[in-house]
Amino acid sequence: MNAHRSRLKPVRLGNRSPLGLAISRRRRTGAAMVEFAMVSWVFFGVMYGLFEVGLGIIASQLLTNAAREGCRAAIIEGTTTSQVQSKISNQLSGTSLDPGQVAVAVTVQVNGSIADAATAQAGDAITVTASVSSNQVIPAPFFGAFLPAQISGVYSLRRE
Repeated sequence: MNAHRSRLKPVRLGNRSPLGLAISRRRRTGAAMVEFAMVSWVFFGVMYGLFEVGLGIIASQLLTNAAREGCRAAIIEGTTTSQVQSKISNQLSGTSLDPGQVAVAVTVQVNGSIADAATAQAGDAITVTASVSSNQVIPAPFFGAFLPAQISGVYSLRRE
């Protein structure tokens, strides 16, 4: 049985594909460059879009954290809305959403209606919303259509 195997010779394809078709190497010299030029636009466009959406997600997380800190300040008795706004500004300073560079809108709601945080009674639900326009966070106009006009963070707690 081993003698039978030794008689088999390896198949040499030369300039032929496994299907027996002739391959000319001279014809494909620029094909890789042309294929890259056609596919790279799509690849880099998708990568750029992922980058822009990532910026939106980072902004949303920063605003949610700032709204949480503002809401934690608002549930303490005697805290006003201006104190909540300054707490949120302090939380966002030093980030990409620095209030000195980006206009951050802060809204305080007591039991679902906009009111000063100082008017809340014990047990009232206080909701703090921090929002920013998406075109201030995301510089590209291309993918702005896929994101909401406002990026916001919302947090809600009960007054102590």
